[in-house]
Amino acid sequence: HHFFMMENNRKPRPEDNNNRKFKFNWTWIYLIIAAILIGYYFLGGRNNVNVNTISDKELKTFVLNKDVSKAVFVQKEEKVLIYIKKESIDAKSEFAQFREKNLDGPHFSIEQSDYKVFKDDVKDWIARETRMRARDSVRLLESQDTALRAVTNQSDIINDLADQLVKDYEFPITEDTSK
Repeated sequence: HHFFMMENNRKPRPEDNNNRKFKFNWTWIYLIIAAILIGYYFLGGRNNVNVNTISDKELKTFVLNKDVSKAVFVQKEEKVLIYIKKESIDAKSEFAQFREKNLDGPHFSIEQSDYKVFKDDVKDWIARETRMRARDSVRLLESQDTALRAVTNQSDIINDLADQLVKDYEFPITEDTSK
């Protein structure tokens, strides 16, 4: 009987230790999970905050409206992150959602697996737009100034003007090749 009592008295102690260790471990696990979530939110999550996937057509509109400040091709995600100019966010209602939240971007993304194709597409959109605008400008000048009609190197004038216009539309396109 006495032996049983001793056994009984001794028994809770290891359990207490186990309980204490168990709670201690859970605290650490919760802290680690919280740290990972917070880290993800501030670091990794930044790419995913409020980034809507848009179509090439929508992007083309932004490019030709001179709204894009830069684009970053992210190889591992096969997408391009699109950043909108602060002036456009301030001035245009379609970007109003970014005024309070996510001013710095990225603001949109498009699905794209090939960096060169993306760069060429953008270059092509801009080239077509600027050529058309240059041609229209030269035609307008022609209609007002008959002397200009006699100029033979009209295409040179159009090309020079288009080259000048391109600078307004262009924005840096960079590549993130991290694995």
